[in-house]
Amino acid sequence: MINTKEKRNQVMLQIQRNFASVAKVLKGIDFPANKNDLVKHTQQNKGQTENTNEVIDTINQ
Repeated sequence: MINTKEKRNQVMLQIQRNFASVAKVLKGIDFPANKNDLVKHTQQNKGQTENTNEVIDTINQ
């Protein structure tokens, strides 16, 4: 059974991975950019991270 501290640590690790993924796939984009620009740039940089679809889902929220 996972205790509260372990669960919090797992959540924090996931958040850190997501931030790293966002930084990788959006590297080099020019701002200001709209949501469609962000998704397009992310799709063009799919090979930069394993969880590109999660990044796109986050952008679309």
